Formats: sequence, C-alpha cells, structure tokens
Amino acid sequence: MLRPEPMMYFRVIVPSAYETELIDALISLGAIHLNPHAYRLSLSLPPLLQAVLEGRVGPNELDVDAALDVIRRNLSESDKLRLEFEAKYREYRELEGLRAVLLRLKDWGVEPVVFRSGDKPVVFKLFTGSRSGVERAIRRLSGLKVICRSAPLDGEAALLVVYPRWAEAAVSDATEGAGLRELALPDSLKVPMDEALRAMEQEMLRKRRELLEVLSEVANLMKSAVEYEYASRLELLEQLSKLCRDAPRRLRELREALVDLAALEVCAKLLRGELPPESLGDGVGQIVVRVRGLISRGREEEALGLLPPKVAERLRPVILKVEELEASMRFTEGLAREVAEEVEKEIASARAALERAATLALVEGGVRSGALLRACNERLRKALGWVDRLLRGEITAEVPPAKDRLILLNKLSEEVTERSQEAEAVVNVVRKAREEVLSGAGNLPDEDALEQLVVAVERCLESLERLLSYGPFIEASIRAQSLIGELRIFRNRRVYIAEGWIPKRFAAQLETCVRERIPRVLYLKVWRLRPGEAAPVKPRVRGMLRYLSKLAYSRDVPSYWEVDPSLLFIALFAAMYGMMFGDIGLGAIILGLGAWLYASKRGLLGMSPESVRFLGSLMVLCGASSMAFGAAYGVAFLVRAWEPALLSPIHDVGKMIEVALIFGVAQLVLAMSLSVVNYLLARDYFGAVFSGTGLLGLTYYIVGVYLAYNVAMSGFDLGCLLREDLLPLTALEGALLVLIPASHAIRALLGHRGEATEGFIELMELLIAYPANSLSYIRLAAFAIAHEIFGVLAEAMAESMGLIPSLVFANLVVLVIEGFAVGIQALRLVYYEFSTKFLRGGGFFFQPLHLSASEEG
Repeated sequence: MLRPEPMMYFRVIVPSAYETELIDALISLGAIHLNPHAYRLSLSLPPLLQAVLEGRVGPNELDVDAALDVIRRNLSESDKLRLEFEAKYREYRELEGLRAVLLRLKDWGVEPVVFRSGDKPVVFKLFTGSRSGVERAIRRLSGLKVICRSAPLDGEAALLVVYPRWAEAAVSDATEGAGLRELALPDSLKVPMDEALRAMEQEMLRKRRELLEVLSEVANLMKSAVEYEYASRLELLEQLSKLCRDAPRRLRELREALVDLAALEVCAKLLRGELPPESLGDGVGQIVVRVRGLISRGREEEALGLLPPKVAERLRPVILKVEELEASMRFTEGLAREVAEEVEKEIASARAALERAATLALVEGGVRSGALLRACNERLRKALGWVDRLLRGEITAEVPPAKDRLILLNKLSEEVTERSQEAEAVVNVVRKAREEVLSGAGNLPDEDALEQLVVAVERCLESLERLLSYGPFIEASIRAQSLIGELRIFRNRRVYIAEGWIPKRFAAQLETCVRERIPRVLYLKVWRLRPGEAAPVKPRVRGMLRYLSKLAYSRDVPSYWEVDPSLLFIALFAAMYGMMFGDIGLGAIILGLGAWLYASKRGLLGMSPESVRFLGSLMVLCGASSMAFGAAYGVAFLVRAWEPALLSPIHDVGKMIEVALIFGVAQLVLAMSLSVVNYLLARDYFGAVFSGTGLLGLTYYIVGVYLAYNVAMSGFDLGCLLREDLLPLTALEGALLVLIPASHAIRALLGHRGEATEGFIELMELLIAYPANSLSYIRLAAFAIAHEIFGVLAEAMAESMGLIPSLVFANLVVLVIEGFAVGIQALRLVYYEFSTKFLRGGGFFFQPLHLSASEEG
C-alpha cells in the first residue's frame, strides 16, 4: 500500500499498414499509459526536409546530392517538382564543372581572357573526354608545334591545347579522332581569373538558393499531407466524441417528446371513447369524467378549478370566448337561422378545445409518473424503455470493424447528425402540438401522425445506441491516435511506434495481445524500469480510500521512486483532528453529515459529485476520530459525560502538552525515516546517509530531542549538557551539526552544482526548522484545551440564557468555527511539518486508455 503498483516500459513498432490493428490491440488491453513524444511530425518527414522546415539548412549548408536523393525517394518520376529540381540540379552540376575548369586553368597559370575570340595568331582551346582519348589526342598532336596540358576532371580528363592558327585543321582532326569534346567557356567568364571565380561563386550560390526553394516547397507539401491525414482522422474522432457527449441531452429531449406523445395518445383515446376513464385509476379517471361533464353543461369556471393553475390561466381566453358566443346567442332570434347555427358550432368547437386541453392536462401527470403508460400503444412504451436504458448507460461496448473503419465512422457521424436533426424537428413538432392543445388552439394529432413521429424517434435511437456503443473506443482512440508516433524509414516506408508504461501484472498479456492481433510486428519489447526513470504512479486504493487519498495528492503527487504517503497522511490527519476536537456528540454529527454527503452522489453548492464524495468521506473520517478521542476524554456536546479514560485536556494541561510533543516527535522521526527509504529507492546513497533528512539528520534530531528533554527536566539549565552522562551526546550533536553541511561543501568542491547552497540551507534547518517543527505540535494540546473551555463558557452563560440554549449556542459555534479551524491546523501539520521532510513530488498519475475488463477485475 505504501508503494505504487510496479510498472514496466514497453515499445511496439509496426508497419504503417497495421496502424489500425495496433490501436485496436492497445485499446483492447486498456490498462496502459502511453508516453507522449514528438515522433509524429518531427520524424515522419525525412530529416533533411524537417531541417529545411525548421530553418536549420541554408543555401551554403545544403547538400545537393542528399537533396536529390530525398526528392527521388519521395516523389514520382513525373512529379512536376521533381522534374524542376532535377533540371536545376543538372544546371548546378554544369556550374561546378566550369568552376573546376577555372581552378585547373589557375593551376596552369592560364587566364580565362585568352579564350576570347579574335584574329590572334595563337589559339587556346579546351577539350574534355576520356583519359585514353586525351592520351591518343596528345600522341597525334606531338608532331605539331602545339602545347598540351592535361589533368583529371570529374571522372574524365581535360586537355588544354595551345597552337598556331594555321594548325587549326590538324588539331580538330586529332581531337575529333580521339573522341574529345570542345569545352567553350561562357563569355561572362572570359575575364581575369579572380573576377571569373567570383562570378562563378555567385552563380552557384544563386542556383543553390533555387534548389533550396524547391526543396522547401516539397517539405511544406509533405508536411501538409501528413498533418491533413492525421488531422482528418483526429477531427473525425473528436466530432464523434462530441456527439457522444451530446447524446444524453438529446436522449432527455427525446424522452420528453415521447412522454408528450404518450399523453397526447391517451388523451385522444379518452376523447374518442376507446379508453374508459375508469381504467386510468388513481382517481384521475373520476376527475376527467367530472371535468368533461362540467364543460358539457356550460360550467367551465368550475371545471377550471379542477385543473392545474397554469393550465387554467391559459384556458381563460377560451372561456371568455365561449361566454361571448353564448351572450351573442340571445340576439340571434331575429337573425337568419344559418347565423345561429354558425354561432352554435363555434361554441361547440370552443368547448371541445376546452375538453381536449383539460383532459391532456389531467393525464400528463399520470403519464410522466409512469402510472398511465399502460394505456399507450406497445411501440411507444418500447421506445420509452429504449430511451431509459440508454440514459442508464446499459449499452454493450463495441469496437467497429477494422476494415474501412474510417469510412464506417464517417458515415455514422453523418447519420447521427442527420437523424439528430430529424429528432429535433420531432421534438419541436410534439412540443408545438402539446402547447396548442393546452392553450385550446389546436387539435390532437391523428394515429398516423403519432406513429410517424415515433418511427422518427426510433431511427434516432438506433443511431445513438450504435454511436454510444463505440463511445469507449472513440475516447480511447483519440488518446491513442495523439500518442502513437509515426516514423519514416527506408525510402517511402513508414512505421508506427507506441511506447509507454504498463502494470507488471499485464506485461505478458500485452505481448500476447499484440502478437495475436497484429500480423506483422517489427519490434516488441517490455523491460523493467531503471532506478530514477520516470514512470506514472498507480495508487493501490479502493472504495472510500480512493477519495481520502486526494488529501495527500493535493499536496503533490509522489514520484514512482518514492513511498506513497497517502495512507499515512489520512491516518495522521484523522488522529490529529480527533486529538484537537475530541467530542463524541459533535463527532457523531460530523460523521452523520459526512455519510449523507458521501451517499448523496449529487453536486452541492457548485461542487461536483466527486468533490462532494471527497468532502463526505473526509467528514466521516474526522467524525469517527473525534468520537474516539471524545470517548477517551469523556466529553459529549462540550459536557463531561463520564470520567476520562486517558486524560482530561482542561484538567491535565501539562500532560496534554507532553502527549502533543511526543506525538510530534514521533511524526517527525517517521517522516525522516521515510526520507531515508526514498533516498534508497532512488539509489541516492549519499543523500540517504549525509542529508539533513538522511541517517545523520535523523540521528541529529533524535539526539537533540533527548538533550532538549534533559535541559527541560533540569529547569532549563544548559549546563546540564556538560554532565558526564550527556557530554558524549552533546559532542555527537555538535559533530553532526558540522558534518552534514560539510559533506555538501565537499561535494561542491568535487564539481556538484548547487551543493554549497544546499549545505547552507540544511544548516539553517538543523538549527531553526527542526526545533520549530517540533514545538509546532503544541497546537494539538492548545485546541484540545480550547474545545473544553467552550463547555465552561456554556455553563457560565447558562445563568443568563438557560443551560439548554447556552449549550446549543456553544455547540453550534464550536461545530462551525472550531471544526473548520481544527481541520486547517491538522492539514498544516501534515502538509508542512510532516511531508516536507520526505516528499519530493513531481510524479504523475497512471492514465489508462480506458478501464479494461482485466483492470476492473
């Protein structure tokens, strides 16, 4: 319980074709915590393209050969950008060849200006070709009055021939016969050598910029493609997740619409005589018969008195209309018979509207409570049961088939959206029909219309149930999709990487699951964590302890290589609360309120249900502890109920302070012992021994407490420290006070940064913090004494306001104010005095993709 569940690290690599199978395997296992990393975009692109996007490659740093290789590996032969890059690459290579020629001419001491055309008697020409061809040409020219210079050039050879103009034909025959090609320098390079080289460098730089621009365009296009593919999948999953979160609201609306439809149907059956009023039961049928009878006899006002006030108010205009029409009948005797009949029809129509509205208002309550649902048709009852089952979450979780999964999910998203719109239209139609009937302005829908509305609701329920059955998979997929990395290797091939942590007990299950579900696994390894490696913390707490452990984790989450202090936090907090607030009566009230909050499972005062359960569990713990100490103190509702079993805080003040200090010393010794254990778990043996909270610090504290006790017992005479029996301990205390900071100073001299500052801080803690922390526990006694003083105060007030009222007043004040203040004090002692001695924190909780069946077990 004091250590988190053992974890192991895993890494899985599969070809990109099996990404879906990888996600399915991880989700089916569920109890894994994926490690987020930057594989997706930083490694899914070739490193050169990633460097270009990040601006780490400029024209001068560009490796054009590597760039050409990347282009050819990732783009097809007919791709426009590839063709453009290859053309610019050839141009760049030609420029490199010319630069090599210029450098060779510079080695020969030949200026490019000599190649300018003119009528000079001596001609300079350059030729290139194979080395054997150059050698043949030199042999053929040896009989002529020419000068030849040759040198290797880019896998071939270059030949410079200087000859008199009259030998032009012979030189041409010799070079052509040897298979050489004339290399003509551009006119822009027929300038002095330094100027030609500068021009060549500028031209090559310009060409490199053009190559980099094309490469950058390719990188951006590939990045956009990767991001679009990833974003499209994630967007679809998030859209489905949003629909899942919206489903309960939609279901509640559909249930409301179905209830209204049921009420409309029951009302229609009653008015058509298909359903006898007596069958309604619960007295509703009798009221319906009575209301309809009053309306038919023209006693509308009496009928309104039997209806809900809001409905009666809405129907008042209809009654006024009936009264006006009846008044007009008195003046129709001299009018045409047709006019009188028309008025009578209007009166009958108004009374029929009244009867419909009154009947609907009366049966609605019974339908909503479920009492009258038996009067509805079977299809409508099944639809209502279907909605209730979905609202209760009674849905079998499913995984969509791997084949064409994205297409299926996309169709489901469109289907749910479309049918939700249909359902919204149904809700509006039903709501409008109900409102019109209740206001006396509309007729009841016929059977066919009701049937069509129910069918539309059923279609929506079918889609929503399928969506909700995929809900756990969708949520887990969103987490997995965003945490699984993509890596590009070997030309266009991509692999997907998943790595993270898994509880040791599921390690074998992971290997089996991955091997069975994925046809081809490139790499799979599960290994033990090395000391100090980061890992999530999975606490071993269940039930009410799961809520109480938040008391510790609110301080900080311990790292994987630390003792989990949650149970110690809970036990010490409860003990200190009870010690300061020992009262069996008030403790019982706190316990009762806490039990009610814990069992309510509802939000309260803006708090979430989870927070309310945490508060309830904390109050149960505090109440139980308060009752236990109250029994020991013999106190109930601030009144002495029996003789104390241990001590009375108000009568044994000195002993109470002594108990509080002993409790504090024991707590600090425990804290430093845990610190030693944490150092050992992290393989920090220096800290375990030489730290202020290590073995030396623990020894310093225990010896210091013993010496302080002897000083106090001698009337605070410091001279007692030099007594023969205490002198060795006094010397040891002084040596430890020097040794602990000195050890950090030595480490600082050996090159460990921050150790000198750490040593000074620990010296201050040894001198000031340890005594202050110990004395801080006196507040345990102070609040225990103050609690009983309130009882004395209540007895003093009894003379003026009576014993019972004074006790009630005092108990209310103590319960509200002291009960809260004591909790703060206990929390402070645990958070500051106790936890700072050993808890380093910085951990993070284990967050599984979802709670698998194996995990639930």
